[in-house]
Formats: sequence, structure tokens, C-alpha cells
Amino acid sequence: MPEPNLVSESGRALTAHHSCLLMNVFGHIEFGENGAVQEDAPLAEHATAPIPAEADAPIVREMREIIASLSPKNSGEAYNDAVAKKEQALTMFKLGILGLEERAAVEGLFWRLCRRLVEINKKRKRVPGPTRGLDDKLADQYMANFSLFQSAPDHWAINQLFPIVPVHRHTECPTRDSTIVDITCDSDGKIDTFIEGETVDETIALHALRPGEPYYLGMFLTGAYQDIMGDMHNLFGRVHEVHVFVDDDDPEDYYIEEVIPGDTMERVLQRVQYEPSDLAKRIKQALDSKVREGQVKPKESVLLTDFYEQTMRGYTYLGTE
Repeated sequence: MPEPNLVSESGRALTAHHSCLLMNVFGHIEFGENGAVQEDAPLAEHATAPIPAEADAPIVREMREIIASLSPKNSGEAYNDAVAKKEQALTMFKLGILGLEERAAVEGLFWRLCRRLVEINKKRKRVPGPTRGLDDKLADQYMANFSLFQSAPDHWAINQLFPIVPVHRHTECPTRDSTIVDITCDSDGKIDTFIEGETVDETIALHALRPGEPYYLGMFLTGAYQDIMGDMHNLFGRVHEVHVFVDDDDPEDYYIEEVIPGDTMERVLQRVQYEPSDLAKRIKQALDSKVREGQVKPKESVLLTDFYEQTMRGYTYLGTE
């Protein structure tokens, strides 16, 4: 047979570099911090265990005792015992034997034990098998103001890895192992595989958030297919777009040619056959009815109407105000 002609389109390699996504982080979740456990039990090698509260269920007291007796020598055994207690608590909860608060207490104590095991493992040359990888399981979740399905659908669909880095604070060492979650209601709206040198890691090192200070991440090489493939998942529309050009003659070496505003709520709703003017009319009718019934004051009705109309003209993503 004659040799075939092989033709490659190579779109990603050619066009991905022209675009990136900038997103602000507005909060984080520390895994296992459920607020169910208040006091802090010391390690056995430093102090004795506190006296368990009499009101605790037996399985909660047993989990406290495991934490209180934790030491580098018995860490593997303690972890296995804690896993067994956690599974036992879940079974008891399903059978109606254990209450929700008690189950939450067991969960909180279990993750407290895991965090202490991570600290113990940092001082070891060889980490016991059962406790390997706990640091990744305890990674923080950084909440970013974007929709994965709108702006990076290839990450979800074909496991494409995009370079992700903070775009500032480069003189500081990042200290928080993290994953990134978006603002959609879908549990798949997350990034938990990252480029790490020449390998792939389940977490990315980010800086600790500072109250009142913005924190921005950049996702790069998104320009091949993401814009055209991004759907209307959860009715998040197109993001704000900025066209930046390099110019050696410019004092700053670049200039912003154009800023294209992202979708408003009105535009997104129109695309799914909801007419904004009709919605506003129905809101006003409902408020007028409440005013006549005496449940809402006239001034409150006006303020709510203005708020609704202003919101509909706003961005589909979280505002920075």
C-alpha cells in the first residue's frame, strides 16, 4: 500500500498561548474544619489526655482517647483505629443509633488526628504506608470566582492540564497545599490535578489569604477551544474580556486595546427564553400585592424593585464590591 498523507491540525499548540483566564480567590475551606470539636487534646508525648466530657457518646470518647495517645511510635496503629471508628460512627448514624452532632464530632476528631499525623510525618525519613498521602487529602479548597464549565471545559472533559499560578506575591513562598473549586453548584466544578515540574500533582501550593487583600490566580494556555466550547452551565455567561497588545514603543511595553464587558444576568436569561421586562413586571406585581396586605412597606417595595433591576443589569459572576 502507498504511504498515506498524515495531516495534523495542532490547534492547541498554535493558538492556546494567546489567551489566559484571571480569577480572584474570595475564600477558602480547611478540610475537616466542621466546628464540632472545640477543645484541643494534646499529644501523648507532651501532656496527659484531658478528661472526656460525660455527655459524650462512647464512640466519641474512644476517638478522643486515640488522639490523646497519639505518638510517632504508634501513628500507623492510631490511624487504622481512627479509620475503623469513623466507619463505625457512619454505620451507627445510618442505623439511627448515633445522632448527627455525635457523628460530626467523630468526623472532626478524625481529621484533627490526620492533621497531626501530617505534622509527625514531616519529621520522618520514611512515612508509614497507611498515612502516606494524607497531606493531599487535607488540602485546602480555594474558592475562585469562575465557572470551570464555561472557561475551562477541557479540564473537566478530557483532563487537559492548564498551567495555573498566582499572578502576584512572587517574592513570598506559597505555604498552603490546595485545590481550586469554582462557584457552580456542580461537584465536578473543581481543579484537583496540576502541573508539578514534569509530573502531575493533586494539589497546588498557594499563599495564605490575607483578610481584606485580593488574591489572583492565572490559568494559562486556554485560548485554543475554551471560549467556543464553554457552555451556559448554571447560567454563568461570558467573562469580561481584555485585549492586550505588546508594543515596544509604549513606555509600559504594552497597551490595552479594548475591554469587552461580560454577560449580564438579563442577557443570559434572554438566551433561555426568559424576558427580563416580564420578570420585572411580575416582581413589581408581587411586591404591590404585599404592600396592599401590609406585609411590606411602600418604601421597602421601591427599594426591593430598584435592587432587583440593578441586579439584573449586573455581572453573572461575583462582584468585587
